[in-house]
Parts: sequence; structure tokens; C-alpha cells
Amino acid sequence: MKLRPGLVALHRTTLIDWQPTPIVALAATPDGTVLAAARESGDIELWETQSWHCFLRCPGRDGSCLTCLAWAWDALGGTWRLFSGSLNGQLLEWDLQTRTPRHACDSFGGAVWSLAPQPAPSGREPDAGVAFAVATDDGAVRIFHMEPGSPGLQYARTMPRIESRALSAAWHPSGSVLLAGYGDGCLRAWHVPSAREILRISAGAGTGQEGLCIWAVQVLPDGTMVSGDSHGRVQLWDANFGTLIQGFQQHKADILSIAASPSGDRIFASGIDSQLALFARVSGKREQRWAHLESKRPHTHDVRALAVLHVPGHHPLLASAGNDAQILVSRIPRFQQEHPIRVCQTPQRPLMQLSRVPSPVSTADEATGVVSPPALLLNGQRRQLDIWQLGQSIHPSIQQERERGWAEGSAVRLQSIPIRLAGIETKGPCHLSCAAMSPDAQWAACGNMQALHVFRLGSGTKGRYSAVHPPAIKRMRLSPEAGRHLSGATSLAFTPHHLATALHDGTIALLDLETLEVVRSWTEARRQPDTCLGPGARPAASLQLLPAVDRLMADEGGRWVAAVGPAQVHIFDLATQQHHARLPLPQDIGLVTAAAFSPKGDSLAAATSASRLVVWDVQPAGLSRWSQQTLQHPPEGLLAMPGIPSHLSFNPDPQVRTVMIQTPTGMCSADLSKPPAQGSGRKRKRRSALKPADGHATAGRNFRVIKLEQPCLLLAFTSSSSAVLVEQPWTEIWKSLPEPMYRHRYGT
Repeated sequence: MKLRPGLVALHRTTLIDWQPTPIVALAATPDGTVLAAARESGDIELWETQSWHCFLRCPGRDGSCLTCLAWAWDALGGTWRLFSGSLNGQLLEWDLQTRTPRHACDSFGGAVWSLAPQPAPSGREPDAGVAFAVATDDGAVRIFHMEPGSPGLQYARTMPRIESRALSAAWHPSGSVLLAGYGDGCLRAWHVPSAREILRISAGAGTGQEGLCIWAVQVLPDGTMVSGDSHGRVQLWDANFGTLIQGFQQHKADILSIAASPSGDRIFASGIDSQLALFARVSGKREQRWAHLESKRPHTHDVRALAVLHVPGHHPLLASAGNDAQILVSRIPRFQQEHPIRVCQTPQRPLMQLSRVPSPVSTADEATGVVSPPALLLNGQRRQLDIWQLGQSIHPSIQQERERGWAEGSAVRLQSIPIRLAGIETKGPCHLSCAAMSPDAQWAACGNMQALHVFRLGSGTKGRYSAVHPPAIKRMRLSPEAGRHLSGATSLAFTPHHLATALHDGTIALLDLETLEVVRSWTEARRQPDTCLGPGARPAASLQLLPAVDRLMADEGGRWVAAVGPAQVHIFDLATQQHHARLPLPQDIGLVTAAAFSPKGDSLAAATSASRLVVWDVQPAGLSRWSQQTLQHPPEGLLAMPGIPSHLSFNPDPQVRTVMIQTPTGMCSADLSKPPAQGSGRKRKRRSALKPADGHATAGRNFRVIKLEQPCLLLAFTSSSSAVLVEQPWTEIWKSLPEPMYRHRYGT
């Protein structure tokens, strides 16, 4: 019985134990183009705020306990620099090219609770460096200095020590006065040049409340001081006399973070009760007063961090994050009218790859109703690498003939369930930065920012594994020279005879699988310094911090390797071991977020953060005719996809030109041999990341969009007539997160 074309059996599975970790700190660059997020696992993520694409991840380590982040501009070096504090008392500067700590120093006071960069006064020299206020566990606020061109922070001086923990710090706009909150319930203002206390405020005076902690402080542009404490109170204080201006008891538990709008007329507070509260200046009959205007609970768990992003010429944004592992963003002027938007439904997405290989337990062919042999799925998280064998399904067209009445969306029966074949745990505390499996499932590799690990999975089996005959894993020993050369890998891709490795600086290295030696290196994909900027110019952080290469891929024939970065795509020819071409990227299509080779290897497709699809012809190294026709009038269905594309998968049948485009919350099927469905003809504006649109779901329509109910981790073809969708509902993820605060509801 011949299968009808166009039918795909979709295998939906939740076999991956995906566990994103809470976010403990947020920090935005002063130009508002990049948001850094620190997670409880030690991962640091950089998000580009135009499209909300996570373009860089610094892998964490076991035992990481980050508490705070801060940015600074180095005028002498012409770079943006990122610093962090942690509970182990370390102050780290991060090298965002190697994605590892660049310099570490001791806080000299134990755990670091707050790291506040000094604002830049108008009279300061541009190359004078930046001072940081560090609130530590021993009760002292210390000043550290970032010297331009010099790594790390250097200790400068200490404010007088208090017999209580220093929990929070914020600078006065003048840059000479520092406000600190302590574990004894007091706020103290320090004159930094003289290390003299100029103001002391007891936030809990007269309340009879003991054990008050000031977890968050903020100083507004007019000098007004704001505090948030462990009893859920937001209080505003006069900067000259320390008197209470106003106080609010809106929160039911500890306030962990406070943020203010650039103009200082709006204050946001968040904490353990998952509440985002807005306080604003309002005009009264006699004078201006502060009032509570709005409270929302867009988060399900504690909100531990707030950050305000101010991009010149745009509305300022409020970003919030916490124990539910998600970042939410809202426009500050529209906070009362609009609900915050989740920037990504699949944070900390696992390292996943699908390999289509035969298995001895799958001897049936399509005539009996079996779509394909089980495929293998590689999954990497933290320090663990798992290999799964997927289930086996009956094609819907066969089931339709047997049961009469099959319709689209009906469940298909499985002949076998998914099986975990093997697990590999890497040594050391460093988490994985990349992972890959060879097309024949005989090799696997993974790397962190310190070492590359290569494993042979079987000898002579050609990927034919089962629960009875699992792969025999053997770790291969690289030569010292190859090990040093391949350290710091950010992406991997197997060909039939080689392992291609992308290093942190954009170098592409080729490892021979027989000799385990590096046989070729290319440097063409390295980013070139921007010579268009004049002396002293400050580039946008989002442009300067983009990695050169963030993913590698090889075609099935093993001739081509593509090095794909957010802003460039390079092709390397393995037959000649030469750099083939740099593919042209059209303007105004956003950052490249996903890519894939066609089955014949003659085309390379890429999806971008602006929901565009670009297809190149590899041999002539130019845009395909299809792309030339559609770039001016992109498919409306693709533009309406919810979320940013995260994965592409071509149908493995060389005669079929179908590609599936996946976002965390949607999927789109596109036939590249046909023109996209024509729209209304009106020119569409580029969709804002804060205004997701509804997708189209008309059956049979090219570029048909289907929304997904659960977060999608991977969507890929397993054969010409079947695909797998790996998903995980948030209700299961919440079980691994810290319990939210219990709130008694009336009638329960």
C-alpha cells in the first residue's frame, strides 16, 4: 500500500526532563540594547532587546551562587564589561568572548548582596573608570574601582562597618553619596569621598516590628530615597532630613527588588508574593503625592529581580524575573493597560539533536504501516548527556484505511515506546556549552568552555541499538595538542569522517575521527573590528557583543559545513578543505536564529528574529530564486508566527522541498517549491516582539501556522512521513521549582 503524499505522523513526547532554573539577577546596559540575566544554575544569558533573542550564554558551574550583575563601559578598551557578585564572596568579571570568568577578586566581607555601579556625572573624564559599591555580609559597604584597560575590580576603600549585614546599595545621581540598606532595619547615607555617615534612618521605628531587613533601595533623580523591606513596605524618604514622605503596605511579604523609571515619576516593587506593584506621582490639590496605581501577578512564583531598559527614542521597558525561570517585559507608560509579555516560553532550552538511523528491531517497511525505524535523540543539560530511542508509530493513512474515520489531529498508535539507551556524565563542575551526535550514531561529542569530550558509541553497529543492545560508550583520548586547540568549543557538527568545532573566537577547526588530530582550521568566520566608529564612540552593546559563530551544521553528504552567527553565515567546502563563501544577508531581516541544510545539500535555509526565511543556493553562494521573490513580500503566515524561530527541519526526502519552522509556541510548514500564499497586498510593518499576532491555520495553505499548547523544545522530521515534537507543560516544570508563597483565599 503506497502512502499518500503530504501526510505526517507527529510523535508528541515529554520524555525530556527539562528543568529551567530561577533567575536571581537582571542588569541592562545603559543604552538598553542588552539585558543580562543570571540564573541559579550559574548560567548568564544575554538577550538582545529589539527582538528578545538570547544570543549568548555563559555556561554555569556546580556550586554557583550568583546574586547580582552590573555593566560598565570601558572607554579606553572600547568594550562593554560585565561583573557579578556571589554568595561565596567573589567579584567576577566575565569575558564575554570566551564565556568564562576573566578575573576574580575577594569582596573582603563575605557574601555579596548588591553590586551598584556609580552613575556618570557630567564632569567626569570619559576614561576615568567606574566605581562599584559592594554590599557584603560583614556589614560594610566597600568601594571597588574598574580601571580602564585593566581586568577585574580593584579595592579602593571601605565605609564604616555596621554590626549587621549590608543588603542593598544605590548611588545618588551626583555620584558622591551612597545609600545602603542593612539587616538591622536602618538606611544609611554615606559621603563616599570622606567615608562619613551623613544620614541614618530607622525604617521600622515605632512599629514594634523586629528583625526588619532592607532588601532593596533606590535613589530617584531628584534625590528622593526609596526602600523596600522584609515586611512588604515601600517607603519614600526625604534626602535632606531623612523624614518619611510616604509609605505603602501593598505587599504581603518581603520586597526583593525596586526599580524606577528614567524620569523618576514611577516606582516598581516586587518580591516574594509574586506581585508587581506600581507607585506613581500624582497631582493633588496642594502638592504632588505618591499613590499606588496598579498591582499585577504575571509571575507564578517569587519575583527576585527588576530592571529598567531605556533605549533612546523608544518607550522605557520594565523587565521582571524570578523563581518561575521566565523573563517578562512591559512598556512602562502602558503598564496599566497592557499585560506583561513573556520573552521566551522555553528558557534554558536543552542541547538537542535528532539522528535518523536504522535499528535491527525495525524490519517492517511502509507497506505494513510503519513510518520509519526509530530515530535517536541526543539531549544535553548541565553536565549530563542522554541518548534516547524514540517510539515507532503507524502512518495515519494506513490507520485511516483500517479504522475508517481518521481525521487530521487524530492520535496515531505506537508500536514501541521511547527508551533511554545511555547516559554520559562529564567530570568537573563546568556545565556543557555544546553537544552533537554523528549521523550514523557511532560518535557523540560534548564540550564545555574548558575541554572537548569525544565518545565512540559502538563498533561496527552503525547505530543499531536497542534496550537489549545499548551502545558501548568509550571515551576517546585526544592528543594534548588537539585538546588545547579545541578547548572553548561553542558548537559542534559531525560529518561522516570529521568533527567540525566552532571555537569562542569564531575559528572553525576540523578534527579527523580516525586519527583524532586537528587537520584544518579556518579563521574566515572571525568577527572583524568595527573601523567605522570614530575615536571615543560608544557602539551599541547588542552589536558589539554578538558572537561570531553560535551554531555549526553539516549537510548529509558531508561536503559542506556552515558556520552560522547572528549576523553572518560562512560555508566551508570539506572536499577541498577551503573556505567556500560568505553568504549574503539581506538587510532588515533581524538576527539569524536557526538554520538547516536541504537533503541534497544544495541549499541552506535560515530563519531570523524578524520571522523571515532566507534560502541560499550553496554552490553559487547566492540567494535562491525563491528568496529573491519572497524577501520583498514575505509570507504573512510566517510574519504572524508567535515567538522567534528556534529550529528548522527539512523533509529528508530529496524530492520534497518542505521545511518545518519551529518557535517555542508554534510551528509552520513551508513548501519551498511553491510560492507562499498571497496576502492582502498591503505592506506589513515589522511585528514588535511585545505584540505577538495570531497565526493562520487553514489546512492545505502554504506557510500554514499551527499554535502549540505546550512549550516546544524540538520539532524535527524523523522520516519523510513522520516527525517528533518534544514538549513539556509548565505544570510539570513548576513541580521542580521552589514553592510559591501561600495566599489564603476567601472560602477555601
